[in-house]
Amino acid sequence: MALLRALLSRASPERDTASLAQRLLARHGSLENVMSAPRLALLTQLGATEQMVRELRLAQGIATHTALAACIAAPVIENPDAVRRYASTRLAGQAREGLLCLFLNAKLAVLHDEIMA
Repeated sequence: MALLRALLSRASPERDTASLAQRLLARHGSLENVMSAPRLALLTQLGATEQMVRELRLAQGIATHTALAACIAAPVIENPDAVRRYASTRLAGQAREGLLCLFLNAKLAVLHDEIMA
């Protein structure tokens, strides 16, 4: 809750964001779900501002990039759980279901991935 509050406060320092953070978490269940919630839902249903949505999307992008970089640094296919984590991270926030195609080298490290919708 503290991290979500800090993100919201950066976007709107003059506003008390504690109650908004609580409503967002109650509605979406987790920080990850809040960051990937549809823009319109955040704006209309819960009273977030455009700047708050931009902060949430920026934080989501940083988290995704960091998680993918850690996965790419190590072999992925050696462990089914690692593949699942990589796919979940890469597909997080997608509006529709898609197929993730992984391109691997001979050492089973990810060279490239592509989402096929």
